[in-house]
Amino acid sequence: ANGLDIMARYYPDLPEALTAGGALVSDAAENMQWYTYGGYRKRFHMGLKAALMSRPFLEYLIRQRTLALPNVTLIDNCAVKGLDATSDRQRVTGVRIERREGDTSEQVVAADLVVDCTGRGSRSPQWLAELGFAAPAESEVKVNVGYATRIFRRDPADPRGKDWVLLTPEAPKETRFGGMFPIEGDRWVVSMGGWMGDHAPTDEQGFLEYARALPAPDIYSVISQAEPLSDIIPHKFSSSLRRHYEKLMRFPQGYLVLGDAICSFNPTYGQGMTSAAMQAAELDDILSKSPGRVADLALVFFKRAAKVIDTPWQLAVGEDFRFPETTG
Repeated sequence: ANGLDIMARYYPDLPEALTAGGALVSDAAENMQWYTYGGYRKRFHMGLKAALMSRPFLEYLIRQRTLALPNVTLIDNCAVKGLDATSDRQRVTGVRIERREGDTSEQVVAADLVVDCTGRGSRSPQWLAELGFAAPAESEVKVNVGYATRIFRRDPADPRGKDWVLLTPEAPKETRFGGMFPIEGDRWVVSMGGWMGDHAPTDEQGFLEYARALPAPDIYSVISQAEPLSDIIPHKFSSSLRRHYEKLMRFPQGYLVLGDAICSFNPTYGQGMTSAAMQAAELDDILSKSPGRVADLALVFFKRAAKVIDTPWQLAVGEDFRFPETTG
């Protein structure tokens, strides 16, 4: 809910645009069909709105509104090859890019501030080492999670079609979860999987049998009758990874790291985009109070980002350590 609030602060028409496009924006706890530890959680009025939609739809709306800003330019379809810096390597002054179309020669994009939002595969630790700075310490929690996702047609007349369904395991004796969410276009998105290698199969019959074996019948009863609209797509996630930039005492000026590039969580808990939005809001707050702040920006921002990350990190790894096979 906090992620949606932050996005709506920057894009005030976003909730209306989501609803107009077929997303379901409502009180999350009133539409809850959550089975866990042997029973269903009681529905209640939480007073917090959440949005149910496909990720591509949300990202399309965000991208559309960002590119409409007069001072935003997008350079698409390119690779960042490295950082550009002053001769003493104390300040980052831009990035070196290589376009994948047209002129493919390496070019420099100059900047007062470069922010690495390249996700879990971030190369910032290597780039920092090349500039003579220490790479951050890392915390890794190995979970061996894997899940498979499929889109199904949703009958708008079905009274179940406004509910989101979550079946979560009683750890450690159960390892499987399932989620079924109504999204735009009268569709369901269904993901099922498990911890410690108990992953959902990607063949038709195996996927259905996996659903049938879940501790409650909600997902199986729908997808066994529904028309599939996509292939079954697997995703493997070996470990949650946190890079402790807040512990560094030295950092180049004009450079920051944000989002999954700092910390990527077990995605089954759905915390990544909200965590990144909260970090962006912290950066906005720092810069709006001290425009042009450069000298100690990284040290101040990373401390505040770490406070944002602490809670979702503890929630994720605390839950994952219910399984004795978890390491880290």
